[in-house]
Amino acid sequence: MIFTIRTKNLLLRHFRTFLFVIFRILPLWLKTGRKPVIFSKFSGIGDIICTFPAALKLKEKHLGAPLIYHCHGSFSCLPRLGGITLNTTDYPDIGQVAFWYGFLLEGFYEFASEDDYPGTISTHLYINDFAKRFGLEVSGDHPALKVSPVHVHAIRQAVSAELGNVGPLIIFHPGPSWPVREWPLDRWQTLAQRFQDDTPVRIIQIGSSATLTQGAEPPKFIPGTHSFLDRLTLEETAALLSIADLLVGIDSGMLHLAACFNTPSVGIWGPTSPRFRFSPERARYFVVSDVSCQGCHHRTPRLHWITSCPNQIDCMQAIGVAPVYQSCKAALASKSLTSGN
Repeated sequence: MIFTIRTKNLLLRHFRTFLFVIFRILPLWLKTGRKPVIFSKFSGIGDIICTFPAALKLKEKHLGAPLIYHCHGSFSCLPRLGGITLNTTDYPDIGQVAFWYGFLLEGFYEFASEDDYPGTISTHLYINDFAKRFGLEVSGDHPALKVSPVHVHAIRQAVSAELGNVGPLIIFHPGPSWPVREWPLDRWQTLAQRFQDDTPVRIIQIGSSATLTQGAEPPKFIPGTHSFLDRLTLEETAALLSIADLLVGIDSGMLHLAACFNTPSVGIWGPTSPRFRFSPERARYFVVSDVSCQGCHHRTPRLHWITSCPNQIDCMQAIGVAPVYQSCKAALASKSLTSGN
């Protein structure tokens, strides 16, 4: 009986993969006269963005070949914004396409980093790590993304209509994410109040109540901010970050998006370490917890972001409002000097 079920499942996977090849791979080959190239990173926003410098180098290697980027459907706009390809797929058995039908592909590149494996820990920047696995050298800086001017204009109008045009535009992103990465909500509220007491600012909270990792959960609204929760698509969020004066956020894809637009960011870091995810220039305003177990990268034990932290998430609890606020002021001052204001 077990053998029969396994056999049926295997046959079903073969059939689905065969259909994918018939309707996605062969049409591209027939249209262009070249076998397609597949890039694959079925992970979070930041990880996907960090593959782009390597993907652009590989694109040059396969100049003229049709490209497909394999990622979660919610993030399908990213390869387009990064200038990689318009063709994306979230087909779950993409590895089987390469295994069974690799002769129909010009190349298959599955991006992996040291952090993806239980027995290893990061020793390089993600961007460099993704590239070196294919013998490539890249600068280590985040790639530029290009958002449609239509989206940028619409976001500018929405912000102006709802918040006016007076004061720096500050974006808060408190999550949701894995609980071990989140900063306490009361700290966010105090931070917002510090800004409001000091100078005229416009603070927008972004985020979604539905996450890939945690599922749906009620959004945690920060008093003193204007809520854009569950209002924006990913491309609209990118447009908002492109016009912002500052992003304050936990370790998440939003920090990576902001880096792609040269938007100053203050990241709040506990269990993970920014030195493996951002260049020193991008990370200069980040606030990193000083507890002894900081930077465990979820490895004591492995995957404790799913189970529980044995140290009660001391790393995030130990970060006070004062250092975050001072970093925000420094980042805003830098933005002002750079823009000539």
